[in-house]
Amino acid sequence: MEKLLDWKDEYCIGDPVIDEEHRNLFILANEIFQTRNPEEAIDKIRPLLFKLYDYMKYHFNHEEAFMAQIKFQGIVSHKIRHSEIIDEMNLIMKSSHQISTLSEKLTEMMVKWVLKHILEEDFKMKST
Repeated sequence: MEKLLDWKDEYCIGDPVIDEEHRNLFILANEIFQTRNPEEAIDKIRPLLFKLYDYMKYHFNHEEAFMAQIKFQGIVSHKIRHSEIIDEMNLIMKSSHQISTLSEKLTEMMVKWVLKHILEEDFKMKST
């Protein structure tokens, strides 16, 4: 099956729990990406959306606690990024009425936020 995002060990920031949560975000993103058939998508995508949304919030709370624990300098701006991601997810879920549009917007979001956020924002914690 085709994947949207491939996890690579080089994406690890060095904390086993955070790294595992990031891997799980990749798995969830790929599950949504693979749900592209409009006939089956409606039944599959809703539970995946809620699962992804809940997991993102869980992960962000956990990651923010980790940042506080290691006294990460960029915690304030990082929390703002997390809020922006959740806001965008809310907007996508509320404004996308067609499954194809929803899947497309979520795919864009997952590439933009999950991969880019991990590689650019979360990587800043790696050297801490």
